[in-house]
Amino acid sequence: RGVASKNGRILVRGGCYGMDIILNSTFLKQKTPSRALTFTELLYLRRGPFLALLDDFPEDKKIVRLYALRLAMRRALILINVFAKCGWRFCAEGTKIPFIAAETLNESIGQKYERFVWGLHPELMASLSAE
Repeated sequence: RGVASKNGRILVRGGCYGMDIILNSTFLKQKTPSRALTFTELLYLRRGPFLALLDDFPEDKKIVRLYALRLAMRRALILINVFAKCGWRFCAEGTKIPFIAAETLNESIGQKYERFVWGLHPELMASLSAE
């Protein structure tokens, strides 16, 4: 019960957020705080127990895994867009993402994209090349 907001989205009874727990990369997780707009009661599940619970449901585990890959790809594309808009100019000095180094800034945009996605989530590249 109650009303809350996160990232400009209004959440009411039955709503959920925090799907970031299925992502492995901390770079792809959204770190914006949530706000209670009214008295709010909520339930939560930590990552470890959630993943352990999925082991008992293999079909659901596949669905969650596919969603995690899609979410990771969506978030990676958003990050790539941010880097592309700035011309990748601040990446070598200012980023905390270790797989973007000064020597990679002269690569083509396709090579940057592949390196970026591979660094965020190696399995993501494997799933893309399989399609």
